[in-house]
Amino acid sequence: MKTRLMKTLARLGLGLPVVLALLGGWLACAPRDASVAELLDLSAALPQLAAPAPAATSAATALPQDTLPKTVADVLADNTICTTDAVRALSEEIIAEANCLRPGTYVKLSESERTVFAEAVFPYLLEPARDALVLALATRKGKLTLSSMLRTVAQQYLLHEWYKAGRCGIKLAAEPGRSNHQSGLAIDVANPEKWRVPLTARGFRWLGKKDRWHFDFVGRARAEKNAAKRLAPELAGLDVKAFQRLHNLNAPTADLAETGDFDEATADALRRAPALGFAAGPSCSAVGPPGARGEPNP
Repeated sequence: MKTRLMKTLARLGLGLPVVLALLGGWLACAPRDASVAELLDLSAALPQLAAPAPAATSAATALPQDTLPKTVADVLADNTICTTDAVRALSEEIIAEANCLRPGTYVKLSESERTVFAEAVFPYLLEPARDALVLALATRKGKLTLSSMLRTVAQQYLLHEWYKAGRCGIKLAAEPGRSNHQSGLAIDVANPEKWRVPLTARGFRWLGKKDRWHFDFVGRARAEKNAAKRLAPELAGLDVKAFQRLHNLNAPTADLAETGDFDEATADALRRAPALGFAAGPSCSAVGPPGARGEPNP
């Protein structure tokens, strides 16, 4: 009987002092001829308590805002930073503004059990490139690890500067405005040997040993190839133009030409740009000084 009673107490999930107090109250009101079986059936009348939740794990304390890099130039000056994630907020604004300029240009590759996105990856591509990548994923088992997809001018600027300075292990990086990553037509794959055949079968061109991680989408059919070739230079400047618009929106007296060209004036503005994003974010309305901006594409 004692064992049965102890099992009942354990099933209640209550501490012994609490259970004894409850039993005492019940006994005070129960008929004197109440049986032990009735006492054991007390658990049916008491609410069943859920198992206690595990103790919350303390999250890492966020760095104070005054210790974070304030500008893109600050990111470059900090030798402890070797990730373009430092300009993620600014890059997200640039992508959104670019989609204002040319709606629907960047489409998202949904995360699945077949894909792994590395840190600082923006999972966007031009739609034909995204669709070709989805088809390639369907032809082979295993996971595709993507270390880079769409890349903004802010990210490309950091990579090129680190490359010139021999920092962060960057072996090759195109100048801002000259990378197919900025056009949404390129991917970097962490396991290229495994995925080279299915990717090239779907219209991606491998750059070879000089940049063995890199694949450019060039298409398969003639029309697809011609479209990719025509769009590459146009789209490579789209994010530059988006940054120029954001800069002018936040500095109404600025005269930064919204041409999509990464000139010295744009480079200087980018160095001074806030790494955590502009105060006034993306806007699909017209911005910039009269005559400086181009009309968004329909």
